[in-house]
Parts: sequence; C-alpha cells; structure tokens
Amino acid sequence: MRLSPLNQRRWRNFTANRRAVWSLWIFGVLFGLSLFAELLANEKPIIVRYKGETYFPIYRFYPETLAFVRVGPIACPTTAGTFSMAIDRRGTAWVEYTDGRLFAVNTQ
Repeated sequence: MRLSPLNQRRWRNFTANRRAVWSLWIFGVLFGLSLFAELLANEKPIIVRYKGETYFPIYRFYPETLAFVRVGPIACPTTAGTFSMAIDRRGTAWVEYTDGRLFAVNTQ
C-alpha cells in the first residue's frame, strides 16, 4: 500500500514522537489481549485448584455444530502444577504435571 505524500509526512511526524510510538505499541498489545479476554477471565475455568486438589473441567468439541459440551471435571491425585494436557483421537485426556507424572483420563 502506497501512502500519499501528505500521509507519508504525517507518518514521519508520528514516528518522530517516541511517546506516540510507545503508546501505539501498548495500545496494540492491550487490544490483542482484549481479544482473548473471554478466555482469560470468565465463569468457566480451565484449571481449578480447590482445597489442595487440581480439577480440569473437560469439554468435548463437535465441529459439525461448532459446539462445546462439558464432559466433567478431572481430579488427579497430585499437588504438582500442570505442565501440559492433550487429548488423543480415542478421547483419552493425557495430563502431565511438573513433577513428571502423567495421568490418563477417559473422556467418554
């Protein structure tokens, strides 16, 4: 996209002001975070720690209808933090903890 000479001058004036450039970057980052606000803060948690227990509310996704259906919480017998989680094609959820332990949870 080619800018007109007037807009080129305006852009040079804008970029000459360091405070304006920093403000644009900060605004861009905050705007990007706001796109994920529903995921970051809502009433349906992804990971819950309650009374020393870790729970993972698991959801099943149906691509035909683009719907998420709650399967239920997962309670694993460990106090370590969650490192990674994946679900294989058979519907088994694999949860790896920071202490290296791996749990398999059936989501059927």
